[in-house]
Amino acid sequence: MKVCYFGTFDKNYLRNRIIRKGLEKNNIQVVLCHTKYTNLLRVYLELFFRWIKLSKKDIKAIIVGETGYILMPLAWFIAKLWKKKLILDAFFSLYDTYVCDRRIVKENSFTAKKFFLIDKIGCLFADLVLLDTNAHIEYFKKIFSLPQKFFLKVAVGTDEDVFYPKNIEKKENKFIVLFWGTFIPLHGIENIVKSAKLLEEYQDILFQIVGRGQTYTQIINLAEELKVKNVEFLDFVNEEKLAEKIAEADVCLGIFGSTDKAKRVIPHKVYQAIAMKKPVITADTPAIREMFENEENILLSEISNPESLAEKILKLKKDSCLREKIAENGYKLFLENFTSDKIVKELIEYVSY
Repeated sequence: MKVCYFGTFDKNYLRNRIIRKGLEKNNIQVVLCHTKYTNLLRVYLELFFRWIKLSKKDIKAIIVGETGYILMPLAWFIAKLWKKKLILDAFFSLYDTYVCDRRIVKENSFTAKKFFLIDKIGCLFADLVLLDTNAHIEYFKKIFSLPQKFFLKVAVGTDEDVFYPKNIEKKENKFIVLFWGTFIPLHGIENIVKSAKLLEEYQDILFQIVGRGQTYTQIINLAEELKVKNVEFLDFVNEEKLAEKIAEADVCLGIFGSTDKAKRVIPHKVYQAIAMKKPVITADTPAIREMFENEENILLSEISNPESLAEKILKLKKDSCLREKIAENGYKLFLENFTSDKIVKELIEYVSY
C-alpha cells in the first residue's frame, strides 16, 4: 500500500519526517509529490504534472504536508478525479500562530482575515485533518465551525533514531537545566530567565538556553536588566549536537508562555527529552494533561509563573529518586505511545479502511 506525501513542505522538518518514517516502519510506501514554493500558479502546475507522472497504482491517500492549506483546492481536485482519500496535516493554524500567538499580524486586518479563510477553506477540502492534541482539535472545531468527523489526533513525537538515551560525560560540573527553541511567545522564556534569577544563590545550578528567534532581543535585555549570572545563551545547534546537549542535562524544560496556543500544544522538545530518558518540567496545561501525569512521567509548574518553575527545579535537584522516576516513566511512555511507528497507527487504520 502507498500514500502520497504532497506539497511544498520542508522535507527535513521534524513533523513531516516523523509521520513519513512512521508510515514506512509500518510497511506503507511513501511517494513524494513535492516542489519548492515559488509562486502559487507555478506550484500548482508543477505539483499537478508531478502527480500525473506518478505510478498511482495502490496509492490509497494523499497527505498534504504540514500547513499546506493553500494547496488544498488542487489536492482536492486530484483526489476527486483519481478517487483518493485526502488528508491535511494542519499541524497548526496560520491565523492562530501569526495573529493570536506571535502577534505579527494585526487582528481584523486584511492579512488576518486572509489567514482565517485559508485555514478554514483548507480544512473543508480535506476528508481528514491531522492535529497533535485534543485541545488543538477543539480549538479548530470552535473557531472554524468544523465538525468532529474531520479530525484525528497524531501526536508530535520525535525522531527516535536521533533522540535516544545516551551516556555522555558532562562538560560542566553543574546541575544543568536546559531549554532549546526558536524564542516564540508560547515558549515563555522570560519565565525561565526570571526563575534562574530566583535560583542564583544555588551556585551549582546552570541554565542553558539554546536557540534564536522572535523574542531573543527582549530576553537578552531582560537577562541584562536582572543581571542574571547563571544563564548561558547558546546559538542554534544541529540535531546531533542538540541530542548531546540533552544528554548532558539534568533537567529539560518545556514551554511556559501564557498564550492560548501554549495551552493547546505539546512541543517537539518535550518528546525529544523523554525519548532521551530525561526528566521534563513544563507548564500545567490541558494539552499536557491529555498524555502525561504530574509527578509520574513529567513535572508540571503553574503556567507563566517563575516562582513555581523555580520550586519545581529545586524539587528535582534535591530529590534524585523523583528525578529518576520521572525520567524512567517518561521514557517508558514514549516507547509505548510516541515512537514514529506508534503515532500513525490510527492514521493507517483510516487510510486502510
